[in-house]
Formats: sequence, C-alpha cells, structure tokens
Amino acid sequence: MTSEAEELRQLFAGSAMESEDTLSVKTKKERFEEQSWDSLKSTPYYEILREHRDVLPDEIPAELPQDKGIQHEIDFVPGTKYCVSRQWPLPREKVKAIDDFFESRRKAG
Repeated sequence: MTSEAEELRQLFAGSAMESEDTLSVKTKKERFEEQSWDSLKSTPYYEILREHRDVLPDEIPAELPQDKGIQHEIDFVPGTKYCVSRQWPLPREKVKAIDDFFESRRKAG
C-alpha cells in the first residue's frame, strides 16, 4: 500500500512529464515566429505594440545582455528598512520537484 505522499508524487511527476512534452514540441524560435503582427491583431494591445514596434526585437536574442554592473535601488520612503519576514523551508519533495522542473526547462531551451 502506497502512502498519500507517494501517490501525490507520482501524480505530480506524471503531470510534469505531460507538460514538459507539450512545451518541448516547439522550439523557442518556432513559438516566436508564430507571434506575427497579424496574429496579434485580435489582442487589445495591438495598437500600443505597433506604436512601439521599434523597441521590440525582430529576432530572439541568443543570450541575456551582459551585466553592466549597475544596481538600482528605489526607496519608496527615504530611510525606511526592508520588511524582513521569516522564510519557511519547503519539504525536500517539493524542492526536488521544483529543481527537476527548472532543469528540464533549462535543457529544453
């Protein structure tokens, strides 16, 4: 007899595999190419996107831009400190599931 946690783990693993297959069918470039101007006409943002099309890339960048070493910090109220709250650790199973998900996304591109 399997425990409830084991059943949930198997269920999650199955759904993660299904979603991974669904997402990995098309490459990032193929998904980007499907988002042509014509396909965006039905969205409420079409006019704004067309107006600012000079800032939208024609091709997907291969990598993130280089770090320029500039760190911005915004003080909403000058002199205030950040609200620090305790962080609760996740169970090992959830951490492993999250790590596995991001590793599969990294491999898929």
